[in-house]
Amino acid sequence: MAQVIDSFTTPTGAEDHAAVSDTYWDSQTFTALASYTITSVKLKLFKSAMLAPGIITVSIRATSSGLPSGADLASGTTDGDTLGTSYPGEWREITLTGCSIVKGTKYAIVVRTAGSGSYPLRWVGDDSSPTYTNGAQCWSTNSGVDWTENTNRDLTFQTLGGMTPPVDKTYSKTLVAIGGNEVWYESSTGTIDTELTDANSDIDVSKPLMAVEALQKVFVVNDTNLKIIDFGNIKISDDDGFTNKPARGAIVYQNGTDAAQMVVDYINGTDKVMYGTVIAGTFEANTAITTAAGGTGDTIFPSPAAPVSGPHWYDWTVYDGDSTTYGIMPSQATIACLYNGRVVLAGNSDYPYQWYMPKILNPFMFLYDDSDPITAIRGGDADIGEIGDIITALVSPKDDLLIVGCANSIWVIVGDPAFHGQLGSLTRDTGIWGSRAWCLDGKGGFYFLGEDGLYKLTIAEMVSVPGNISYSNLPTLMNDLALNKSLHRVVLTYDADNNGIIISKTLLSDGTNTNYWYDLSTGGFFPESYPITQAIFSSYKYNATDRTYAKLLFGCNDGYIREFDPDTKNDDGTAIDSYFTLGPIALGGSPVVEGSIGPMDIVLGGGASNGSETDSDDADYKVFVADTAANLIEKLTTNGTPVYAGTMTGPGRRRGSRRTQSARGVYGGVRIGNDTKGEAFIFESLDIKQKPKGRSK
Repeated sequence: MAQVIDSFTTPTGAEDHAAVSDTYWDSQTFTALASYTITSVKLKLFKSAMLAPGIITVSIRATSSGLPSGADLASGTTDGDTLGTSYPGEWREITLTGCSIVKGTKYAIVVRTAGSGSYPLRWVGDDSSPTYTNGAQCWSTNSGVDWTENTNRDLTFQTLGGMTPPVDKTYSKTLVAIGGNEVWYESSTGTIDTELTDANSDIDVSKPLMAVEALQKVFVVNDTNLKIIDFGNIKISDDDGFTNKPARGAIVYQNGTDAAQMVVDYINGTDKVMYGTVIAGTFEANTAITTAAGGTGDTIFPSPAAPVSGPHWYDWTVYDGDSTTYGIMPSQATIACLYNGRVVLAGNSDYPYQWYMPKILNPFMFLYDDSDPITAIRGGDADIGEIGDIITALVSPKDDLLIVGCANSIWVIVGDPAFHGQLGSLTRDTGIWGSRAWCLDGKGGFYFLGEDGLYKLTIAEMVSVPGNISYSNLPTLMNDLALNKSLHRVVLTYDADNNGIIISKTLLSDGTNTNYWYDLSTGGFFPESYPITQAIFSSYKYNATDRTYAKLLFGCNDGYIREFDPDTKNDDGTAIDSYFTLGPIALGGSPVVEGSIGPMDIVLGGGASNGSETDSDDADYKVFVADTAANLIEKLTTNGTPVYAGTMTGPGRRRGSRRTQSARGVYGGVRIGNDTKGEAFIFESLDIKQKPKGRSK
């Protein structure tokens, strides 16, 4: 709905009006209070008693030096012959073709008539003490060719339009993937098909690799390869090199066709390049870049090449490689995270117990300065104390809290280590198995794989001592995984959609994998296995700008990025063998008394004709018995030979076995599943008859 935005409506003086005809045009200028699309204007008008104005044309024009200028930006008409003939006239609304009005810009409302003679149209105004300060009357005696401004008069007007909606989005996200010694990124939302060719073979994925997003860059740590993918800056180079080197944060200038300014972020004198953010104008080739505006000051680049937009790929070094002024980075790193504006590094094999932090918001400054509260710092410099254990993981779950996982212990840094921070031991009973062997659930829960199982600690105002949550339900978890740090990669992934955690173990050499789904609702562990090509090497919850593409993503052994799709019933054409087990059940009510199991009924999901609920496909069942619980569990998990089996037809309630089908033993159990490609089953309930037989074993 249109609303009044700019206006002058209340003349304060005596009767006043401006005359308008076919050659004598009048105008009122105004300075826009907001940006909007103008759709109509209202003017206070009346006609001369003995003359006919005919069609009145009203238009919007730009201004130059305060006067109407150029062609009509928007226009509309009204029938002037229908106006009254007496002051103070009437408000007449004229619909316009519409144009964009920019806040703070001066425009002109121009009025002319088809009728000629002694000014057939009168436009009400104020020439005694006008109160509108953002414009004035202008008139033309030659049909708008020449204009004169009258700063002592304002003419009544209202502009109406729809406000331009504010633009809240000030950023966009780009997904970056590293694999096969290559870097790829999204060319557009949802399409990751562009290679950063400068990075090709400049990394080594056979060595540990991590990437951290910060400051519109991706910081890549890959053992001795420390790299940056820079999306935010432009790159300017000069074959002649630097005449003077600007400091980080300095503003440099170019007095070219379009005066340009740039805030310097990073330079490399050896490569003769400078990176920065443009804050005004456009840089061009072959015009000197200097330290002051207008081509004055010291020259930085005498003859620069044309600027190049990102992303850029370059070595991560201290600023200009100047270790004297900017300190010394670690020569290698394999672990990283973002903490309080610092890209924290660890995993230096020469000093495996050491962590490093550059200066806050300056990833190119590693010089320690004990007089600076945001100085670069490392474990050996900090007053908070040494850790001493081999660092295996860095996690920053919230502001002012850094979890440092080690081989045999876990520590927390609270606050900034350069300014009154504290270091404390969380536990010395277990460490974190690897750099990716942890996940956060977004609700204060931190999960990690420790020395003897899956652990959880709670992060609130205080951090809880971690507790082993696999001990009661799957005490053999670590024995079952049989992990070897030199052979396996372990990734923990929180799946918010399904409320659980995926524990993935992948053999680095060929992709052989073992996985568990830990269900947070039931506390149960469910074994999973994927084809070798789909073995999980990494996972990432991508909160894309477009929520259509906000998904939990997995980097797989074959170089593809995959997601879990609940509507797909196969793994890239491979059948999904999905099953669950019930048991062991003490059939006689006691570990020494036999009983019988069967017959049974099952309810599978769906069932209503043309209903909205998803219908289940068929489900196979197998019934097992054994004299001991351990023997029964082995039969269930290895899918051994059952005492009887069959297929339950979906959907709805079906009898799973004949009434005469039953089996006798001390313990019983059922395995239900489906391994047919393109099918999926939905289990609701199972009714199985079990009763003692009275015979002791």
